Amino acid sequence: MHNDIQKASLWKRIAAGILDVILLVVLATGVCWALSAALDYSQWFERSEEIRAEYTQKFNLPEELTQEYLDQLTPEEYEAYLEKVRLADEAVNQDEEAIRVFSLVVNLSLLIASGGILLSMLLLEFIVPLILGNGQTVGKKVFALCLIRNDGVKINTLQLFTRFLLGKFAVGVMIPVYSVIMILLNVVKPLLLLLAIALLAAQVICFVATRNNCLLHDLMAGTVVVDYSSQQIFKTTDDLIAYQQRIAAERAARQKY
Repeated sequence: MHNDIQKASLWKRIAAGILDVILLVVLATGVCWALSAALDYSQWFERSEEIRAEYTQKFNLPEELTQEYLDQLTPEEYEAYLEKVRLADEAVNQDEEAIRVFSLVVNLSLLIASGGILLSMLLLEFIVPLILGNGQTVGKKVFALCLIRNDGVKINTLQLFTRFLLGKFAVGVMIPVYSVIMILLNVVKPLLLLLAIALLAAQVICFVATRNNCLLHDLMAGTVVVDYSSQQIFKTTDDLIAYQQRIAAERAARQKY
């Protein structure tokens, strides 16, 4: 047993992460399905598609826009196409039902996705680690990894909650998920996409630059992933101080000889 931080193997962390992600995807899919059924999401989505089809037919727009279709247009046809798109957008913006339905679909999509992921992560990234102890998720338990404070002291509930809610859920998951949903619903926000890319770059930089290969959620919570079998974990700061004092006294005693 060593007092130094016993940095976890990269391959163990990757394997544990993959297992946790698989469990999260399976659980979140089930929760999202239940939420979508409870909120009657399919009805509103189908209505939004009906409205979209109505305006597509009314303004003689292609049912499925592809790059091949655009490439076949002459410059005059392309200008005519852009004019029809503009007129269709103006008509939609004046249609109160269309605005209400499209807005509702976007809001429900975000609510279902965020709610499903939040509830799933609450169970897998907070409640399960509290039960297993030492911040161990199912993946970390299987591959003998755990979480501790940067100084080797046992992680507390507040740090675990901060790591899960602010670090993993808000920063690590929801911003990328929100960006994907906006792309799928054709409501692209460039600033949001740039933020998602910046966060991914920050994760890589943090992992490479930090001594213990920490990610953003670990930096935010003051935690580190370690090898459970070889890491000495102190219950409290007082225990750590007492240990350090004993080691210092033993070193001083040896130096006398």
